[in-house]
Amino acid sequence: MDHFVDSIFIFLAFVTSFFFHYKFYKHEFISIQDVPNYRSMHERPTKKSAGIIFIPIFLFYIWIYLIVNNVWNVLYIYFTIGLLFWCILGFLDDKYVYHSKKKILIELLVSIPVCFYWKQEFQIFGLTFPAYIAPFLLGLYVIAVVNITNFMDGLDLYLTLTFYCAVFGLLFFFPISTHLKFTGYMLLASLLGYVYFNKPIAKLFMGDAGSLPLGFVIAIFPFLIHSGSSKDFADLAICFLFLPVFITDGIATIIKRTYAKKNILHAHREHLYQRISMDIWDKKVTTLVFSLANLPAYILYKAFSNFGFSLKVSIIFLGLIYFSLYLFVDILVSRKARY
Repeated sequence: MDHFVDSIFIFLAFVTSFFFHYKFYKHEFISIQDVPNYRSMHERPTKKSAGIIFIPIFLFYIWIYLIVNNVWNVLYIYFTIGLLFWCILGFLDDKYVYHSKKKILIELLVSIPVCFYWKQEFQIFGLTFPAYIAPFLLGLYVIAVVNITNFMDGLDLYLTLTFYCAVFGLLFFFPISTHLKFTGYMLLASLLGYVYFNKPIAKLFMGDAGSLPLGFVIAIFPFLIHSGSSKDFADLAICFLFLPVFITDGIATIIKRTYAKKNILHAHREHLYQRISMDIWDKKVTTLVFSLANLPAYILYKAFSNFGFSLKVSIIFLGLIYFSLYLFVDILVSRKARY
């Protein structure tokens, strides 16, 4: 299929997405409201669960593309199963508000058996694991990335722009197949129809129905690229490259709340981006700065690679840089909040 027809597919995905998001916004057939509470960054009830719009639209068009082009890759089967599972679980959580422990239990009961069946080989910082433990680790990894992404979804467009940066990094800094590139463009086009309704002041939120599947997409990025090691295994450590700000803010906040003996599963407003948007910048500036702060990671990673650094060393250096910047900014914000 030529580039012109590919472009038509992408354009149709965007138009379809915009149309159905508009209908979703206007009609009350499904009306799950995100009512502001003490941890919310928005001030009025806002319709959520828009993920049930852009995820199915993306899957519809990508499967038409795969069938028309006679593309067969088992990865797309697992990809579709994963997206549907996380989208449905997210929608049910939006609607019924599951307890955190119940939701994690469901995630474990589904993710680990699927990982056992998938039997995908991987590494973590170059280390491989026995077959009897690898699926457990892979399932826990997916759940961790998905939930960190979900935890950080608090500002209008923050998760969306961060996801765009992650896909940008995958498409332009790593060699992947033409079909996978088209898949990335198709997902961005489907998501773009949602962006108009999520720009400040947001008319729609994607809810867990959107944030969970987007987290899943980023979690499988390492399997789409060469790990850079002598073996053609995915190295899960490279996932940090795609979500450096989310992971840094998420892990640092968990550590701080654990040290303060607070329940890490309870909702709060202690993430760095939340504190900055409340005390220093407005939401638009915070969203833009925190989203774009992911991009230097790709430039630094390429620079480290050009100097001959291994994946392990490169990711460790990136982690040190981002965590050091987090501590520096955190201290400044804490001082400003006191005065």
